[in-house]
Amino acid sequence: MKKIKSYLGLTVAVCLVFALAACSSGNQDQIIQKVIDAYDGINKTETAIDLAVELSVSGQTMSMTSAGTIIEQRNPLLGYVNMEIKTSASSAAIKSESYVEMQDNKLVCYTSVGEGWQKITTELTNSSQFLQTENMNVYLKNAKSFKEIGVEQIGGRDVIKLEGLVTGSSIEEVIKNSDFFKGSDSSTLPANTFSNLGDMPMTLWVDKTSYLPVKFECNLTDIMKTVLKNLSGTPSMGGVEIVANKYLMTMTILKTNDDVADVVIPDEVRTSATETAI
Repeated sequence: MKKIKSYLGLTVAVCLVFALAACSSGNQDQIIQKVIDAYDGINKTETAIDLAVELSVSGQTMSMTSAGTIIEQRNPLLGYVNMEIKTSASSAAIKSESYVEMQDNKLVCYTSVGEGWQKITTELTNSSQFLQTENMNVYLKNAKSFKEIGVEQIGGRDVIKLEGLVTGSSIEEVIKNSDFFKGSDSSTLPANTFSNLGDMPMTLWVDKTSYLPVKFECNLTDIMKTVLKNLSGTPSMGGVEIVANKYLMTMTILKTNDDVADVVIPDEVRTSATETAI
């Protein structure tokens, strides 16, 4: 049971690396460029995130759902994340909270999973790579073959639904050059962990008038199949073969700018947190 939980945790962490990737550049269709321009005008966001995962480990199927909220501010960088994780391996939900801020050009993250706070400090060359608003730019700026599907309604407003692909080669390059990957103990991962990634299908809903993004839906299944195939049988996975059956991530922007509550890191979090290495 503990091994199953650890496999889920590791694979979810690898999956979230894709959501912690830095910005990149590329060619965009005209409508995608309008979305990028509108997105660049956002300084604060409150976003709901949902992750659905199903894995096969040595023939045993397990699943996990994760739901929560991300509040972030671009300038100065400040953020808060709360998540609730449920797995088929346990009837009890796992709750986590995180605060993020910049101190002396270093990223400081305070995290609690159930009890107690840990503090992780990371040297950064580009702090924007840890912003969800910037993370989505890697998808938008490397979008290709996007097509307008039609007009729908979300939250009472008209939105344009778009479907397309994000190039796997751009995601691979960004991850390998991110401070998150460089700062982690990447020596335990095979050199080809993020190699030969396929393109990622993405569905995007944008406001019909302002072109502000409203919702993203990313299908990471094929990409994670490749990553886990590269990791299977290695010490990182305990020599076990793991297959990804489903990896779906949905992000819905609930509020922007002045409508978003300020993030305040409690003094007790700062003072009680234990310094932890990545």
